[in-house]
Amino acid sequence: MDPEMGLGYFSEMKIQTKKELQTGEKDLCRPDITTYQNLIRNFVLKGNLERVLDLVTDMKRNDIQPNSSIYNFVIIECSKQGCFELALCFIEEMKENISQPNALFYTSLIFFYCRQAKFTKARFHFQEMKNQGLPPDLSIYNSFIEGHAENRDMIAS
Repeated sequence: MDPEMGLGYFSEMKIQTKKELQTGEKDLCRPDITTYQNLIRNFVLKGNLERVLDLVTDMKRNDIQPNSSIYNFVIIECSKQGCFELALCFIEEMKENISQPNALFYTSLIFFYCRQAKFTKARFHFQEMKNQGLPPDLSIYNSFIEGHAENRDMIAS
């Protein structure tokens, strides 16, 4: 499978299903949340934000709601590429669609604010996360360290 083909590959892919083997009728394999998540992760790792956004749009068109993992991938990639307004749109969407904030929810927020050197907001969400009983992980601390390092403020980190 060529990962560069993305979802177009899956849209055209025909797989022999049990139904097809029994009846001879053609059946198409449709992508699910896991398919999208794996493709989005792949394009995030390659830094291909355009393909990531295409996949998120396609998900919604197919009535598949992004989960916190997908939002995390998208928000972090937008932030890495300096697309803060776009990242903020996804943060707002995530807030509306994720009923119970989890660690990935806070990871996305903290990374977003640290990337912009908005450490007061990042610390607010860090404390909010801890107050909800969610333990911070290494990626949270790395977000603070990288954010301060990018702003040449290693003493604060």
